[in-house]
Amino acid sequence: MRIEKRRYQCDRSGEIFEKLYKQFEWAGDSKIWTGLWVGQKYLDVPQEQLRTPIIKADPFPLPNPKPPQAGAMINPNAPTTTWEAVD
Repeated sequence: MRIEKRRYQCDRSGEIFEKLYKQFEWAGDSKIWTGLWVGQKYLDVPQEQLRTPIIKADPFPLPNPKPPQAGAMINPNAPTTTWEAVD
């Protein structure tokens, strides 16, 4: 008695294969099945560009973001000598 091997048709090419694989693609942060059964020769690597990018959280705000008062400001460019009246 002869046992025949099962053969399956690839959804992408129509070729006959002994084994088919599920085709996955990125959607958000996980892979989803596209619904295609393909032969190993036609199996694609999921595209990383379709992943949701991981974005860092916003930085914490400053506790008191007001600038210093005008009277309290020190001018580093001020002259160090005092002016005297000339007779």
